[in-house]
Amino acid sequence: MSRDMDELHDTCDKACAILKKTNDGDLLDPSDLKLTEYAVNGHLNEEGREVFEKLYQRVVIDGTYIKPYLHDIEHITRDHEGYIYYKGIHVEHYDRDYVYSEDAKNSLMELKLRCDFLERKGIKVSSNNLIWGWENYSDIYSVERLKELDSHLENCSLTYSRVEIYNSGRENTYFVCEMPPDLSKIKEHPVTQGMTGQCFDDKYEITVGNFVYFNGKDIIPPEKIQNTAEVERLLASCHGYITKKVLLHEYPVATYKTDFAEGYENALKLDQIMNELDGSLEYSEIFMYGQGSEKKTVHHRNPYV
Repeated sequence: MSRDMDELHDTCDKACAILKKTNDGDLLDPSDLKLTEYAVNGHLNEEGREVFEKLYQRVVIDGTYIKPYLHDIEHITRDHEGYIYYKGIHVEHYDRDYVYSEDAKNSLMELKLRCDFLERKGIKVSSNNLIWGWENYSDIYSVERLKELDSHLENCSLTYSRVEIYNSGRENTYFVCEMPPDLSKIKEHPVTQGMTGQCFDDKYEITVGNFVYFNGKDIIPPEKIQNTAEVERLLASCHGYITKKVLLHEYPVATYKTDFAEGYENALKLDQIMNELDGSLEYSEIFMYGQGSEKKTVHHRNPYV
């Protein structure tokens, strides 16, 4: 018992030293502050205790602690209130239950690129210029990104889709370098997986817009694209500009309602829907699965607890 008390006192002393060195924890990454809290409350497993000791070493002994970049995106950090910073400048705010999602990661990568752009142009990096006043700079930025996109396509045209998923007031959007043949492709996407890993309503509304960006005579096959992830990020940057400049062919939008909690054994092929060009293609409740299915919650377990 005495040894346990000694260990408790030692842990509390180390936690206090960490907090003192980091302005009461304000300079810690939220995950590191939570780790310190778990250590004091005795909720860490052996691996967690080792990580806490390393944190103490970096903060107190070596003085080498640097707040890690959010999602490993250079210069992007987050405080305990959810405010997002670029090189210490407040630029955005993300909710706690969203900030670690794949969709948030993609959005933050785009945010960082916009910050870099403003910095290169000698324009003040601020939330005002990045959000409310972004339309003043969006065309110049998009032209730069479009040139990068063209370099990846090697003078070829590109078919792609814009996927928008809505559920319980949450809307996630991403681009894919192909026209998904069915909803299974959409279900497997990391952004979709991030949504279905939370406790939402059973029904998801999915809007799929399919496009052809005309940049040459031939359409480049998806398997020929060297860096698909980068091309999809570039599409996110300049899709609006491409649309505005009428540089693409747009197919009618298809909207579906489905339940990702169940399977796709009865799913209809998306190309069957897209062939119905003789009327309005504003679809609703085409796919209905899992009537009465239970909501599924996935708890993101802390590996150190």
